[in-house]
Amino acid sequence: MTTTSKPSLSFFVATLIGTAIGGFPAFASPALAQSSTAPASYTPAAATVPAPDGAPARAPVQTAQADTNDEAPPSEPAAPAPEMKFGHGAARAQNAAAPEPAGDTPVMVIPRPRTMEEVAGQATQELTIHNVRWRYSLNFFGDISFSANTRPGEDEGKLGFGLGAQDFLIRGELGNNIVATTEMAVEPGDFGVGIDLERFNVRWQSSQFFLEAGRTHTQFGYWNNAYHHGRWLQPTIARPRWVAFEDDGGMLPVHWVGFGGGARLPISSATLNINLTVGNGRGAIVDDVRNSHDDQIAKAYHGSAELVGIGRPELRMGIAGVVGKIPGQATNDRPALPYVELTEVIGSAHIAYVNVPLLIIAEGYDVAHVALGHQWTTYGGFLLLGYTIGRVTPYLLAERIASMGGQDPFFIPDPNAEPIPSFDSLEVIGGLRVDLSDWTAIKAEYRQTKEWDKRATAYTGIVNWSWGF
Repeated sequence: MTTTSKPSLSFFVATLIGTAIGGFPAFASPALAQSSTAPASYTPAAATVPAPDGAPARAPVQTAQADTNDEAPPSEPAAPAPEMKFGHGAARAQNAAAPEPAGDTPVMVIPRPRTMEEVAGQATQELTIHNVRWRYSLNFFGDISFSANTRPGEDEGKLGFGLGAQDFLIRGELGNNIVATTEMAVEPGDFGVGIDLERFNVRWQSSQFFLEAGRTHTQFGYWNNAYHHGRWLQPTIARPRWVAFEDDGGMLPVHWVGFGGGARLPISSATLNINLTVGNGRGAIVDDVRNSHDDQIAKAYHGSAELVGIGRPELRMGIAGVVGKIPGQATNDRPALPYVELTEVIGSAHIAYVNVPLLIIAEGYDVAHVALGHQWTTYGGFLLLGYTIGRVTPYLLAERIASMGGQDPFFIPDPNAEPIPSFDSLEVIGGLRVDLSDWTAIKAEYRQTKEWDKRATAYTGIVNWSWGF
């Protein structure tokens, strides 16, 4: 276990004040650096492309806003793809005059990707089979951890190594405006290895509109659609519990199986992202994602709206909501409330500024289950603050979960079962991320989780080595 120092609150307050007065300096870009989601033919400011006569010429400056909710439409390259260079000086290179490369081979220097869609977009390869062009990308993500944790009442803490999931992301362009995505996770456990199909969808898209069908990540907040299943990209080691996956102690339907569409509408210098979807409802338990069929006639409905580029291109804020039904269960499966259908209403709001050196992600959630004239509500959220200095990023995360109305019969179907998860907790994480290279990082965290409803406090130290390529 590695001990790290927590950034002080005054440090972040001073940073925010300095931001309001003078703006952000152009620091070197680590793995958290935000790059712009752009078509395959997009040329960053620091890139050079061959002129018509073969001589290298500087490309004009272009600006694009990153968007975790929408992939850039594929396009045919206008010229042979130049060599791509990722690095910590890439962000600075966009704001400085780049020297002309020697010879006729251009060199493209671009900010390192931050979301999985950006990784896939910048790693796109091209094959030609029988005069038919095929553009695709194949990416891999993995991690390994060493952790120690203690809880009051236990004789000794748990200490050991743990393998993270090996994540595979496959993306193929099936036409000028059609993209198919598949994401699979190989998850090693103590009793074997499991394979989960995390995303499986096809999308038609233009510069402003898109239609999508299949299994996707629900448009909640920023985190759920930026980092997906690759731990290397996300700032912390694990996801906050509010956006944890259903089979990892999560509470939200973070995966969505259905059909939907959206639009990107320009509003002055900002962009409004709108998304509306219909899909299968929740299963009988939290971990039951309805992939092949739905047990209910009624469908679940989701909508979200996000405004990106308010004052600064990296600033975004939005809201989202889900309305659906949860089927009733027999007494053995849900003794807390047998044979009763639940109505589920979820609301969320978020603000995110994901940039270098300052990183801010704040998300809030409210989950209400209603049946027989009674309502059970679970609410809370999390706040992440980080500040990058070179290859090092200290960060602090606080997460709150609370409930009212008694024990929720969906989250706690059997009050006598063990262990029952806590729904009145506060977790604080102090961490440090060190980017060893452009494609791998070591993170060290100290976590303290206070569970008021169980009158217990857990202490955890963890070191994680993650990578992606």
